[in-house]
Amino acid sequence: EITLYIAIVMESIALIFRLLFLKKLINFPIYTFIKEIIFKNIIIVILSISLPLSIRNILDVSTLRLLIIVVLSLIWSALIIYLIGLNKKEKTIIKKGIQKVLSRSQI
Repeated sequence: EITLYIAIVMESIALIFRLLFLKKLINFPIYTFIKEIIFKNIIIVILSISLPLSIRNILDVSTLRLLIIVVLSLIWSALIIYLIGLNKKEKTIIKKGIQKVLSRSQI
């Protein structure tokens, strides 16, 4: 477990140095990156694990619990990513792709 924490700290330090290097090299907008990418991803992760953890704490250990958590995790994560993680252009691309698949299946 401590190895995981050390790896997270090391990766965070490396990210800081990469961002500073990019700022110096190409005037990279660090604040915008942190706000639009890092914070958004943290929110998505927190919300994505909320439902599966709740179900895990409510249901007894069983194969059924595993199946429910897996299915709901996939659906819940996809929904959270769609609602929070994608911009309007990306949502439009997803909608068109889904419509294309649905139109093919109706043939």
